[in-house]
Amino acid sequence: MGAQNPRTGPSNSHRRDGTPLLGALLSDVSLGNLFTSLVNFLIQDAQGNSRLAGPDYYLFFATAMLLTAIAFVPKAIRYPERAYLQTEAPDTSPSAG
Repeated sequence: MGAQNPRTGPSNSHRRDGTPLLGALLSDVSLGNLFTSLVNFLIQDAQGNSRLAGPDYYLFFATAMLLTAIAFVPKAIRYPERAYLQTEAPDTSPSAG
């Protein structure tokens, strides 16, 4: 995440993009939770026990994250870089003194 300014928020995107970006982030979190619950449902045996026990369970998700990161590399290479320079709004508060 870019530099944080308390008055303007993150400086790595255009100001009007804040709400859609937050919506996309929360949607991604929801999809991740859905994926995890689906995997947990699919790896249960007839008695309700997990087929992936201990470290194997965590290694499965680590491998899934690694494969996702590798699949994202071509997209990241082709992604166009943009810079948004923002000016701060003039201070309209009465000056003290």
